[in-house]
Amino acid sequence: DYSPAERAASEEVRAMVEARCLMALRRPRNLMQCRGKLMEACARTAFAESAMYRKPVGKGTVEGASIRFAEEAYRALGNLWATVTVQLETPEKRVLRFDLMDLENNTTDSSIITVSKTVERQTVRDGQTIISKRVNSYGKVVFLIEANDDELQVKQQAMVAKARRDAILRAMPSDIKEDAIAMVRKTLAMRDKADPKGALKKLLDAFQFEI
Repeated sequence: DYSPAERAASEEVRAMVEARCLMALRRPRNLMQCRGKLMEACARTAFAESAMYRKPVGKGTVEGASIRFAEEAYRALGNLWATVTVQLETPEKRVLRFDLMDLENNTTDSSIITVSKTVERQTVRDGQTIISKRVNSYGKVVFLIEANDDELQVKQQAMVAKARRDAILRAMPSDIKEDAIAMVRKTLAMRDKADPKGALKKLLDAFQFEI
């Protein structure tokens, strides 16, 4: 049985969802307008520079649409609703459920996020509890320690942002996503052509940790 407070909270959420769905049906998205908004953003150099992520994996790199790209797509598409709820809390971890609802289609993309209450650090301050240690890929010793409230919040926000990005990218029509990414690459190519020395400097800055 639910308590009165739990029933009231459930009713409030239900009413909010119904109101949002009703508004979405009254103002459905126009995909061509959504595409136009996103393409316009991707044509801006400042946005294009943060629209893709690149990270080293093994001997190569992996590239994909960034969190910033997904945030812009979320605004352009409209009628999407993202929520995060705590499913479980223990001394060792926090388990969250992330939901992205398409209010027009009444479909939901859900994922479970497990946030361990630990962080890795190369140095340990007085009072911090060392759980374990290991040698990382750069040959340096790192320590696994208990996370404080600020560190846990930062870690949680990063994991939720990635789950949100992935869900938004799945919600996007594939052709609009591909067109937008192509526009980002075109914008960056035009920037590099106009300022080749600046492009080289940014490339070296991005990979200076490997030198």
